[in-house]
Amino acid sequence: MNGNIPRFFAPGSTIANLVAAVAIQHTGEGRFHAGVVYFDKAQYHFLNLEFHFRLTNPSFNAFNTGWVEPPINSDDAGLVAALCKRVWETKPKLPYHLRWDQGSTFSSATGKFIPIGDCKGLTCATFVLAIYNGVGVKLINEQNWQSRDGDQDWQNYILSIFETWEQKKRKDGDAEFADELVEHIKNVKTELGSLRYRPEDVTGACVGNNLPATFEDATVAGSRIREVLMSADGRDR
Repeated sequence: MNGNIPRFFAPGSTIANLVAAVAIQHTGEGRFHAGVVYFDKAQYHFLNLEFHFRLTNPSFNAFNTGWVEPPINSDDAGLVAALCKRVWETKPKLPYHLRWDQGSTFSSATGKFIPIGDCKGLTCATFVLAIYNGVGVKLINEQNWQSRDGDQDWQNYILSIFETWEQKKRKDGDAEFADELVEHIKNVKTELGSLRYRPEDVTGACVGNNLPATFEDATVAGSRIREVLMSADGRDR
């Protein structure tokens, strides 16, 4: 079941002859997580930013993950796969931040993250944007991006996770890391109200025939993908 969405493969689909694509999971309670699926060393991997300083690269599980192949040529797809491999080899420390700047990227030479402007880190969705930026492919047009209902609630939710984490670390006696989290929380608070790029947005951006995708095209397709994912795993909306 793919909801008749072009280039979208729903969880449970057979993955074959794929070089690189934008992948998305429903993690429960209407929340989603994005990353990049790519082929390397005879298997598929799922490179993703799970959370603060938590870059992971597990084997790709097509059973619970959907994906969309962006409308790019095979050479560019190969560059995406190569960059994913380089980033994982480098394993840069990537802080979790809410504010995105459209020029932020990864170096194809070193695999290091290059933030631009007020961008200090990434979410799982902007991580995907930065990977594709690294090979010269813009997935979305940030110029016409808009805030939506629920964005501020999600940002407050992320802030609460950091605050709870800081309290736990302090209780456990890890004062040094707790102090680092206090400073990080201060920075995150300054980012509340930033435009949000959702996992389903960056996935939906790849459905159309033209990149970068507009806000309307990315979010409409993203909503359709969201519906399919939630139906596929039987969770109520």
